[in-house]
Amino acid sequence: MGVRKSFAALSEIERNRFLKAVLTLKNKIANPGDSTSQQVSIYDQFVAMHRSVMNLTLPSSMTTDFGHGNSMFLPWHRLYLLEY
Repeated sequence: MGVRKSFAALSEIERNRFLKAVLTLKNKIANPGDSTSQQVSIYDQFVAMHRSVMNLTLPSSMTTDFGHGNSMFLPWHRLYLLEY
């Protein structure tokens, strides 16, 4: 697995490529067949996935933050960033 370079350490060309990629994700509709009011971008799906892991409801009806402040932080974020 590669090492993620800090945004602050990116060259201008790398920053521009990254920002272009983010804008592409933001402008690419993940569900184009749905009504306009129900459409979401691929970027928004990543945001929703990240938010949902912070508020998981367990079978006991308790909520937990699965991806932060515990032993799952690093493995979950490694996979999340790899997919992103």
